[in-house]
Amino acid sequence: TADDSKVEDKEDQEYSDKKAKKRKSSNNLKKKKEAIGNGPPTPPPLPEEFKKTIQEIGKGRNISEEAEMKLVIQKGLFETDLAAGNNRLSIPFTRVHDHGFLTEEEARFLTTRDRNNKMKFKDVTIIEPSLRREKVKLSRWDMRKGNGKNTCSNYVINGKWRHIVERNRLEPGDVVQLWSFRINQELHFALVKLPGNK
Repeated sequence: TADDSKVEDKEDQEYSDKKAKKRKSSNNLKKKKEAIGNGPPTPPPLPEEFKKTIQEIGKGRNISEEAEMKLVIQKGLFETDLAAGNNRLSIPFTRVHDHGFLTEEEARFLTTRDRNNKMKFKDVTIIEPSLRREKVKLSRWDMRKGNGKNTCSNYVINGKWRHIVERNRLEPGDVVQLWSFRINQELHFALVKLPGNK
């Protein structure tokens, strides 16, 4: 009947609307993920002003080679990296450029626990984008994936991370580089904010 036909048409329309809505929300999710770029495919070198600051920390010695500067990661910042409640910069293992930024001893240390069964961390000095220096904590987090078998591992910078975010006005979409270097064998970091890569 005509009425049945109208009902069918209405149901078809509702089904199409639902599918379109689903597609749209799926596309939006994809756009959100794509919106966070990770900067140029060939990472730019460490800026000169950071090299000068590293030399200052090394008390004026020419320490470019001795400092063993390594690019740890170049990444776009997510909301989760900047939320004050999280207070941490996530460095996924799969995105680390050079795992040799840690010595074997340091890497092993970050997998051990203290008397309270908390993962141990390493205190490290970081040069901020503003060239100010701050003490932060470097930790390793191993998280189980949904299937409960595989783990996903990240290095994490926390401690006073939220103060660095505020002082340097870091925002979602900003692309940063984290470099490691050593003075007298002691690990340090430099956080570089790349220009115009939102």
